[in-house]
Amino acid sequence: PINTIIATIDDTVYTFNQNIQDTTAALYSDSVIYLGASDPNSDQAVIILRSDTAFATRTYNADTSFDHVALFDVILSSSQYENSVPQTNNPLTVIVTAITDTSIQGTFGGNIYLNGDTTKALKVVTNGKFNFRK
Repeated sequence: PINTIIATIDDTVYTFNQNIQDTTAALYSDSVIYLGASDPNSDQAVIILRSDTAFATRTYNADTSFDHVALFDVILSSSQYENSVPQTNNPLTVIVTAITDTSIQGTFGGNIYLNGDTTKALKVVTNGKFNFRK
């Protein structure tokens, strides 16, 4: 579906397709893509991609490289979970499979933590997909 983020988080499938936010911006010398949406229960999901080069079909992640960074932030029942950067234990990975001036699609998965703290509660994200059009 268009303008949707879908992900399995700890074996529960979530579909975020309301209150769509799709922004491209500059941050210092990097470019940033911000994709956000909510679900009918007011849960929210955000994917942020940051790159020091033009966005392209490639892997963006939360490992120790800061060249092509991926962040995933989700609010479930008022609790915020996100990945940390750098992250070495099943780091969140976003693969952009298609990108044009008017659309972006891809997949994602990895670990996210309560308030982004790797010593706190862990949730595993699998089967993540996104498809946004302007």
